[in-house]
Amino acid sequence: MRTLKPDGYFISIDTLGHNPLLNLNRKIKLKQGLRTQQTFNHILKMKDIEIAKHYFKETKVHFFNLISLIGIPFSKLPGFNFFAKILEALDKILLKTPFLRKYAFKVVFIFSQPKK
Repeated sequence: MRTLKPDGYFISIDTLGHNPLLNLNRKIKLKQGLRTQQTFNHILKMKDIEIAKHYFKETKVHFFNLISLIGIPFSKLPGFNFFAKILEALDKILLKTPFLRKYAFKVVFIFSQPKK
């Protein structure tokens, strides 16, 4: 079994599986054969992050893309960059609310100081 060095960091970016709209999209992709059942069944949840926190003294978790994903269909339109910046700013504000964080699309976590 490999382990993290005492001064090492475990850094990961992953998708979260709590957003109902994103989960609907995942189900559609599963039915279309664009997603495997294994991937569908093992999408990261907040409880998984909480379990991982028990193994590290230092944990940082950052959430992204709560509403900014709605801009994707408009990415080819003029002025999209400005629109995207507005959505990202709204994400930063909304994701300060702990209840909303689990509905984000992406999460980055940085774990360090593994417990013995």
